[in-house]
Amino acid sequence: MVTGSKDKTVRLFDLPRAFKSSTKSSTKSSTKSSTSSSDATMPLLVHKAPVLACKVLRDGVLSASADGAVHLFDRGTLRRKASFRGHSAWVLCLACNEAKRLCVTGSHDTTLRVVTIPSMRQRAAMKGHTDSVTACDVSPGGALVLSGSKDTSVRLWLVPAATAAADKQEQRSSHGGEAGNGEHDDGGGGGDGGDGRQKTVAQRAALAEMALVRAAAAAAALHTDNDDGSDGDRSSASPVGAGDAAQTEAVCLWKHTAHTAGVVGCRFHPDMSAVLTCDSVGAVHVIKAATGQLIRMALAREEVPRAFTSFALSPLGNSFAVGLSTGELAMYRQPDGVPSSEGGEEGTGAVVQRE
Repeated sequence: MVTGSKDKTVRLFDLPRAFKSSTKSSTKSSTKSSTSSSDATMPLLVHKAPVLACKVLRDGVLSASADGAVHLFDRGTLRRKASFRGHSAWVLCLACNEAKRLCVTGSHDTTLRVVTIPSMRQRAAMKGHTDSVTACDVSPGGALVLSGSKDTSVRLWLVPAATAAADKQEQRSSHGGEAGNGEHDDGGGGGDGGDGRQKTVAQRAALAEMALVRAAAAAAALHTDNDDGSDGDRSSASPVGAGDAAQTEAVCLWKHTAHTAGVVGCRFHPDMSAVLTCDSVGAVHVIKAATGQLIRMALAREEVPRAFTSFALSPLGNSFAVGLSTGELAMYRQPDGVPSSEGGEEGTGAVVQRE
């Protein structure tokens, strides 16, 4: 496990040792307990500014900070392998697709960047949000990026394909493609008979993503002669015209503007039929991936809204969790599959107090 802190450090934890230390320390004094807990902590990785996002990879650690830098560290040696400094302000979020050797970052400078792993070279820039980008996700196939912003909008982006030369260079940089082989796409996921189901979901997701990319290419062709640009439209979902595409390498496919507060989390549904987004006042939207239209409210804003700070979706998409500013974690179940039209009941939830 990896954590980032305002004290400018990234800390790695050996979870088996941490759990073992926690069990042993339950019968000891608090002083000894804190000592044994630190024994399960690996050395620190240091930034020059508060760490705002981090991610542990198979053979590395990614971290982003308020100085606008994103660093890739080697998990074995803890040495910095590469850095990306393309943002001009705080990097607030990041998402990774190890199988496709991609990392997506969102920043207070209102842009997103797609960089390749492990070289940390920029592949694409995404410009269109009018406030800080606070959430992002990358699709299983690496062709699509989802973003959420403090400007209350959610956008879906088409990532330009890498050139053959660039792809070969990345393969050489990753030492024979260790970080990017096809067997990682299915997700390795754990017991209880879930592997077969996850593989089926992954296959459906791959087909859905290819269909989205083909539709995006067709839409881009239709918008080539359209110069009026629908980016200013405040409807709940609007395709972005050629005016936006000309400003950046990545193309914005649609913009969802039904949220009434800043977006704190966004995730692709595992089967790529929908995306789920969460805002800071407690609304969770299920959005059709192909069009950006609202399918249903998985969670509606309460009369006295609670402050939501984070959002996570389960690997099978049948439950989600939100973090609250009060230190609580709320977990919700939702029906299997995504309805094709509006309607459906809200998820049922339970609140777990943080210890």
